[in-house]
Amino acid sequence: MERVETVENLLHLWGFSDLCKKFEEHQITLDILPSLIQDTFLNDIIPQYGRRLIFKKKVEEYLGQKYKDTELLEEETLDETNIDNQGIISLSGADIISFSATRDQQVSHSPVVYDFQIPSSSASSSTYTLLSNASGYSSTPNIQSEDEGPIKKRKLSKVEDFNLKSLLESTCIGRAILNLYQLKGSLDATCQGHLVDIISTYFLTGDFERLTNFHFNAICDKIIETFPKEVKEAYYTPPIKKRQSRDNKPGIAKGKLVDKYRNKLTFLRKAKILPSRLTSVDDEEEERVVLNVDDLEQASLNWLKHNIEPWSTADITLSDIYEEWTILKQPLGHTLIDHDFEKLFPDVGNLFYNNWDVVLLKLIEIRKHVLNETDQLLLDILKTDAVNKDYQDYLMLTLLASLLPCRARHVKKNKNQWKPTVQECRDGIVVRVALPGDIQTAIEKKREKLLKEGLVLQPFIIVQGTGTIINHIYVSVDNTLYIVPSILKAVDVCFRCYHVFHLKYPIEAEHCWLFIQLALYKFKTKWDMPIPNIFDLVNKVTV
Repeated sequence: MERVETVENLLHLWGFSDLCKKFEEHQITLDILPSLIQDTFLNDIIPQYGRRLIFKKKVEEYLGQKYKDTELLEEETLDETNIDNQGIISLSGADIISFSATRDQQVSHSPVVYDFQIPSSSASSSTYTLLSNASGYSSTPNIQSEDEGPIKKRKLSKVEDFNLKSLLESTCIGRAILNLYQLKGSLDATCQGHLVDIISTYFLTGDFERLTNFHFNAICDKIIETFPKEVKEAYYTPPIKKRQSRDNKPGIAKGKLVDKYRNKLTFLRKAKILPSRLTSVDDEEEERVVLNVDDLEQASLNWLKHNIEPWSTADITLSDIYEEWTILKQPLGHTLIDHDFEKLFPDVGNLFYNNWDVVLLKLIEIRKHVLNETDQLLLDILKTDAVNKDYQDYLMLTLLASLLPCRARHVKKNKNQWKPTVQECRDGIVVRVALPGDIQTAIEKKREKLLKEGLVLQPFIIVQGTGTIINHIYVSVDNTLYIVPSILKAVDVCFRCYHVFHLKYPIEAEHCWLFIQLALYKFKTKWDMPIPNIFDLVNKVTV
């Protein structure tokens, strides 16, 4: 005969038989266990700190098993960075409270390490996707890895029967969203915020199943069906797998819908409507091999001389490359970078130069309301004919940091966070100096500042001149300065360096460079950092 599960049985099983009498006296049942481990009363029942921790762990393991949806876990293969570990819990509509869209999840970046990898031209077809010129920005997801097997059929349950249009038509806010879309042909940030609030509340009402990455993907497909001009990546971007990351670290799923859902779950946990989030341990810790740095670098250099693939075998810095191949330090060394870039991306051609004015002016029109008084003055100068084309391009480049919202966070070794300011974002792309003698000082100052943040100096542009006069334009790569004839050529050379040398965009300007990549060069790579608000803006300026 199967034993009925009771608190007494669990206490015997966990080695806490001596507590059975106390639990019975205080009428502690299975339903009370989730609240008990959060209550200070547990200190009175189990005064020993170590034993109390063991008991809490046992309860958490039990609750995790109780709420776990076994069928879903068997059918799905998900990253440990998944949204939630909750099972099926019954909630009423009154339990779900709509609150502000303040992000609960802050983006954490590791220190940027140069990871030089020489890609072969033959790899370009499986590694990069050129965006469609006909439809502007393509919302096609990042390319699937070659070693990924066929996608398993997953259980959609409530998501499968989800009718977004009917849901929106059932509420005043929803009908307003539909009407505004019909009038304007797109959804602004306010409408998008209301939309994800309605959807996330719907899936947290009644008997709900925890939403997984697969569910988010399916829900966002329905968003695009209802609002065809929206871009899917603004609402959901899948997690980045470790092997597809430039810094060899996995990344969580992002997007307006995912963030809203996370925020609501956090709110429900604080209200004790959902149990606390359970932690998990990575049982598949990769074996790490520690080598002498000098031996490793020499082995990598020797490997690069005689091999092309796989990329990950090479583990050396950009400085090593410039020391080993000194031809790159020559004044025309950037032409070799141009040649390699064209082999990697043969279809890009002059897209960047052709799209620059059209895309940047459209971005200014869409986002000019976020500019401050100083930026507005620059915008007024931009509209006059009193300045030459180079200075106009320089102004548009500096305004880019103000027009594109930065959500980046960098966690330092002391656990403090660095949130780049607009000026720091701007300096991540271009720095201006008055005199030629100030150039080296500016480079060292920038290098020292990044070093304090635990970061390294990445390629950037230097403009020398005063007022509306630009005397010289440089691209700084490691300790090498390339003199280039125009601002646009400087942006082009700098951008090509990132992709030929397989470098991570600087954290403070990563969103700006990603916008330039997607909106102007119109291609995607499997290493792109998913930044939903940039995907959304790219979609709006390229429609």
